[in-house]
Amino acid sequence: FLVCPWAKELLDGMLGNASQIDANKAHADYAQLLAAGERVEKAYQLIRDLFLFTDKRLIFVNKQGITGSKVEYLSLPY
Repeated sequence: FLVCPWAKELLDGMLGNASQIDANKAHADYAQLLAAGERVEKAYQLIRDLFLFTDKRLIFVNKQGITGSKVEYLSLPY
């Protein structure tokens, strides 16, 4: 039984297990959402959606539709 390297991540995503992604890359990709001096400490991806844990808040990025062109953002300060 041979499994593609990305198959486990895809299966985990479909089953509700988020995979951690590089916080520096997430910081660069979503810098427009961050306040001055705010930094991403942890980032997780669940299929197309993202959870960004910064030093100030949780940012949830919800990509909707087939193409993911519609994006909803939710910011929860802590």
